[in-house]
Amino acid sequence: MKVLFQSRYQYPLVESGGLGIVVYELMREMPSLCEKLEHWTWDTHTSRSTESVRGMVGHKPLADVEIPDQQLALLFDLELTNLSMMRRYTDRSFDFDIVHAHTWEVSLAAVIAKYLKKLPLVYTTHDIMQNDAHDELNDTSDIYEHGVLCEKIMMAESDRIVAVSEDNRDTLLSLYPEVAEKTVVIPNGVDTKNFHPSAGYNGHTELQPGYVFFIGRAVPSKGIEAIIEMLQYVPDTVTMVFALSTKRWDGEKHPRAEEYVRKIEELILRRPNTRLIINEWRREVVAELYANAAVTLAPSTYEPCGMVTMESQACCTPVITNNVGFMKTSVRHGVDGLIISSNHEDESYSREMATAVMSLLDDLDLASTLGEAGRLHVERAHSWQARSKDHMELYRQLIRSC
Repeated sequence: MKVLFQSRYQYPLVESGGLGIVVYELMREMPSLCEKLEHWTWDTHTSRSTESVRGMVGHKPLADVEIPDQQLALLFDLELTNLSMMRRYTDRSFDFDIVHAHTWEVSLAAVIAKYLKKLPLVYTTHDIMQNDAHDELNDTSDIYEHGVLCEKIMMAESDRIVAVSEDNRDTLLSLYPEVAEKTVVIPNGVDTKNFHPSAGYNGHTELQPGYVFFIGRAVPSKGIEAIIEMLQYVPDTVTMVFALSTKRWDGEKHPRAEEYVRKIEELILRRPNTRLIINEWRREVVAELYANAAVTLAPSTYEPCGMVTMESQACCTPVITNNVGFMKTSVRHGVDGLIISSNHEDESYSREMATAVMSLLDDLDLASTLGEAGRLHVERAHSWQARSKDHMELYRQLIRSC
């Protein structure tokens, strides 16, 4: 089996979670299962690679176009890089059995590869453009419209579509019911070697263990405002640590990032035990932050397949989350974490979150039991080794049917 991955990202190892890490983990596991594996990606400002990974091929745009309008410049960057990838299809070295696109941005190159080289095409819906519930595309309406168009093309032309959770599939089919027969669910996994309980001894931070922890992008859907409201019901002696990424999907600062940074800075004035970490997302640092936390909060209101719950569980740290998306699958209430039963719009929501937090801070034995169960759960159910085999089986079935 010879597999070609295509996406917009290289391997942003400075970050935890995200699409780049998903592709990176598959690139680490799948070479032992297939004859050839390459990842064709962009070599631009949107790629943040800190190490060379075998099989990664970075493509620069065919031309360096100076365009004052930021949105228009990004659109040109997208399609000129697509053309750069397409030019490689005529090389004699091009030798693959299947193309797997991980982002809508490479739709042009992926579809041309399918027809020019007569290859089956797989597309993973890490997110769905038409269901932009996370408000991430503020001030990028042109990019959004372009993304919806590319997504529609991928839905029509892909031979198989991979949804990353049951909820992700349900949302997908509500918007594209015609793709039901060619859609399968393969969730993401977690790197249990990097994320583990002993990561707390890395020594990258000076925080004292036992804090309440949040990590995520500075966008509305991550539930940051709900956490701030929740803290009024928690003693001031409890340390709250926010690790924020202020970057948008294209590498630029998110237009609402300053708003959330300001709110947390105002919170710090009222609660001196609050800590704010911005864009320090090296994986070893993140693993240490999880491992030294007493509890991780993941109150997202929209999460196709969040990595936070699994990463925290791998570090034996219990998670408090919502009954949405993949999180309600990865966390089992009262077994390896707690799920808030109230809707995030209910008046009782913040109080219930505070009660859940204090129940774990006041009962360390319960927190330890939930944490250890979480570690066992991700080892058994969410390893990247298993996910790689799931993908290989999908490829084999697709090739046999073509």
